[in-house]
Amino acid sequence: MDNVLHNVKHRYCGMKTKFCYTSISSILLAINPYEYLPIYGDDVVRQFKKAADNGRLPSDRPHPYGVSARAYMRLIQRKKNQSVIVCGESGSGKTETTKKLLKYLAVTA
Repeated sequence: MDNVLHNVKHRYCGMKTKFCYTSISSILLAINPYEYLPIYGDDVVRQFKKAADNGRLPSDRPHPYGVSARAYMRLIQRKKNQSVIVCGESGSGKTETTKKLLKYLAVTA
């Protein structure tokens, strides 16, 4: 657990650009930054869409758009329903994260 916390702290506090997401296998771990981060624009949607169209999502850039893209790709490829679970404590950003997941699907599907 210490490694996970260290990684999250480093990605958010120790880098020039703040990253509030870290992935562990297919799990996306998020911290609520309580501030606007310029990582949700249409240009970012297009980057993830282009990567998904090429069949290779960015593994170095954990993001809700990547989760949505992966779920949609698997829906199409496997022809089976997919689920995304968003959980956390009150005020942790579940609703905002769900909006980002749905934005990607609404724009690209």
